[in-house]
Amino acid sequence: TNAGVCTMCERGGFYADTTGRIGSTSHCACNPCKNGTWSSEAGASDPNEDCEVCPSGTKTDAPAGYRACACLDDFSRTDRFGACSSCTGIVGIDCVADARVLQKGYFWVYPTPAQEHGYLSFTDDLQHESGYNASLAFFNGSYPPVYACPFEKNCLGVTKESAAACLE
Repeated sequence: TNAGVCTMCERGGFYADTTGRIGSTSHCACNPCKNGTWSSEAGASDPNEDCEVCPSGTKTDAPAGYRACACLDDFSRTDRFGACSSCTGIVGIDCVADARVLQKGYFWVYPTPAQEHGYLSFTDDLQHESGYNASLAFFNGSYPPVYACPFEKNCLGVTKESAAACLE
């Protein structure tokens, strides 16, 4: 807790169900909305009025959480709290944990290093169940084209420094 003080529930699937409830975390009176629903606003207090249906392409059989409703398998997102899009049929791409990742033997080149850094930061932060960085809740860029590596062994895949590293 923050010096023993409870803080407002975050958006993304939690609500405070009773006043005066005491817990051991900073969001002491927060509980998940029912499966298939989430709270799009911070500070929600009424599960019947504040919890809404999860966006399209998301799971409806699990509680939401701070990342909101998790994407269905083989779906990805560019908004932590938004809809998810299918990755089916995109050559060289897999969707894992709500993010697009390159398959082995493929690479992409972002138009600018800043855009590449933005995507890597967004996908890294997307994996946090709590304590997410609100400034990284969206990826505002677009995905670059995916290319097959001419020599598969030279394609290193995604690293912390690069969205697609290749040997010279």
